[in-house]
Amino acid sequence: MKTKVFDENFKMYEDWFVLNDMVYKSELNAVEKAIPGNKNGFEIGIGSGLFAQPLAIKEGIEPSVKMRVYFIGMLPFLERKKCTAY
Repeated sequence: MKTKVFDENFKMYEDWFVLNDMVYKSELNAVEKAIPGNKNGFEIGIGSGLFAQPLAIKEGIEPSVKMRVYFIGMLPFLERKKCTAY
């Protein structure tokens, strides 16, 4: 799997959404509309949970090793009841 761009720019990718708040909210709204009513979803490319957390997605996979390490480091700072990343 090709993850080089995320391995090299994982923090920049996440920061882009923070700096472009209106775009982030727009994409969050679009993704929310695609989630089943029971919210039984699985996010591919869960990253730090930037989308998963507000959408109450509890499981995901992150193919980028550096993004996974970043996610694990963020866990103490995120308000999660249960979230599993593979």
